Amino acid sequence: MRRTLARLGLVLLFVGAAVPTLGAGTAHACSCAMRTEAESFRDAEAVFTGTLVSRDLPNAGNRMQSSIDPAIHTFAVDRVYKGSITDPQRVVSYSGGASCGLELRGPGPFVVFAGRGGDAPESLSAYADLPRASLCGGSRALAANETLPFGRGRAPAAASPAPASPSLASTDTPSILGPSSDAEEDDGPGTSTAVALGIAAVALIAGGIVLRTRGRR
Repeated sequence: MRRTLARLGLVLLFVGAAVPTLGAGTAHACSCAMRTEAESFRDAEAVFTGTLVSRDLPNAGNRMQSSIDPAIHTFAVDRVYKGSITDPQRVVSYSGGASCGLELRGPGPFVVFAGRGGDAPESLSAYADLPRASLCGGSRALAANETLPFGRGRAPAAASPAPASPSLASTDTPSILGPSSDAEEDDGPGTSTAVALGIAAVALIAGGIVLRTRGRR
């Protein structure tokens, strides 16, 4: 009997350790391949420098937040090195770094690598007209007086009036931008499903052990 209880304890310990890991899988799914800035420039459809004016979360307050929700970053653009960019320029990204969304702290200045290639992900489809940027695209803060190896660049075009778009329900000020809250964001049903599977596995294993013990008696 003691051996049976010991085995059951080990099973519970194993499953208890595995369930949090399964639940956290979707919260840390972003993995960026190592690449040079020259490669980031080559692959981007638009490259520019500027300061971050605002970061808006259109879905805030509508439902439970997820790291794949859209985040609209508005930049005051200084120089354009590639693509059709205006001043100001809006760029869409996933809202959380767990899903490879932009993670920018403070107003900058930043160099931004973005593109419009391919089909827009479903959660960003309402903003298919905007350049998209990601954590893996190469966007970063600029050092003081840094000169980029992309030539002299050009001044941005003046922005035309923006078309009607989904309401921007929430605005983050630049001082609170960053990845500090990404780990707490909900990424859908993955966590609850993993917990339910873990509990079911514990029940099945425990029941099997009890039946096996009774059979030996």
